[in-house]
Amino acid sequence: ELPRIALAQMNVRPGLPEANLATMLAFIDRARAAGVDLIAFPEMCLSGYILGDLWDVEALVRDLAAMSDEVCAASVGMTVLFGNVAVDTNEVGEDGRLRKFNAVHVCHDGRYVQRPGLPDAYPSHIQPKTLHPNYRYFDDDRYFYSLRKLALARGEPLSAFHQPFEVKQGVKAPYPGYPYGYLGPDSEALAKSRNVDTPPDLKESFNGGPLKIPEGLADAEALAFCYAPTIWPDEPAGFRRAWEDYYRAMEDLAARIMRLFALALDLPEDTFDDAIDQPVSALRALNYPAQDRPPQPGQLRAGAHSDYGSLTILLPQKGSGGLEIFSPEGDWRPVPPVDGAFVINIGDLMARWTNDRWVSTLHRVVNPDAGQRGTARRQSFAFFHQPNWEKEIVCLPSCLRPGEAPRYEPVRSGPYLMGKFKATAS
Repeated sequence: ELPRIALAQMNVRPGLPEANLATMLAFIDRARAAGVDLIAFPEMCLSGYILGDLWDVEALVRDLAAMSDEVCAASVGMTVLFGNVAVDTNEVGEDGRLRKFNAVHVCHDGRYVQRPGLPDAYPSHIQPKTLHPNYRYFDDDRYFYSLRKLALARGEPLSAFHQPFEVKQGVKAPYPGYPYGYLGPDSEALAKSRNVDTPPDLKESFNGGPLKIPEGLADAEALAFCYAPTIWPDEPAGFRRAWEDYYRAMEDLAARIMRLFALALDLPEDTFDDAIDQPVSALRALNYPAQDRPPQPGQLRAGAHSDYGSLTILLPQKGSGGLEIFSPEGDWRPVPPVDGAFVINIGDLMARWTNDRWVSTLHRVVNPDAGQRGTARRQSFAFFHQPNWEKEIVCLPSCLRPGEAPRYEPVRSGPYLMGKFKATAS
């Protein structure tokens, strides 16, 4: 199905940004009511083309930038593309004033669309005009900073700034609770898996499930959930192959770790083999975007939760922060990444198997400090190892002390995972 696109033919009133903003918000409301997927506005549609010296009025420029935020907030359920002055608050122009760009802004679902791969500390939600030879006004050093100058100043080729805006909606999970594909911001609140009500987590993810369906599987719930199709993007080239190669490597590593677990529990090395020969594991690529607005009260990048399966293999971004675990002493402690190392979490089902001899790791991802400069983006790969769908998880006899009773009722691996996951959907 082709997207529905609307072109907003509006009368831009120079020097009357409040009136232009009201017109734009009305257009957006009409487009949303008509089921439009994307609406595009003209360049400089908030300010209009005003006399050059007015661009030196810092209060006006900041007001216009704030109006961009209002337009962005109105983009719920659709994509909005518009032109406006953009400000880089970390840099100044050649005149010593705020650095300004004549720029394209792209918003979706109330947030600016970020662009990966840009040079560090560059505003990733705008695209300054490249400027054609007959389009010189916005290359005027007194008012606007051109993209060519930016590239020269940073010692980067112009192409480095021409990264496309991410188009993720084509691989978006089709409904809340669907496990695979792209899950955007506001899709999930992990603390709800522990019956703690919080605002949605400040993250997005791409998710993929098992690479094949066991022969003869007829369980409708398993086919609809754990074995639902992964929604693959067409680009970048080689993405699916690289993803599946990494998934297989993690599946093999998890199986070897499970054998080490068995030995550590004084059990035969192959104790868990028949429980994980058809695992319903999932791989998630997690992105915690830069925070362009203060979080809501109680809102984190990932709310406090434990993982649901046997174990998790986490590959954190080098130099990233924010991951914390809840210690036995009752405080939160940071888990800094170690170069060349994974972080391994014990999951809920391993805690059930061992009767809490090994406890499932309660953890969270906290927000960056408010004064932290730059994007402060965090990324990671998480492989969630999950026993076979039908495997009943009961306390291992060797983990019961004399006279001790199991702390947990038996559960089936797949339905337990499905219930936890669907509880977190926002």
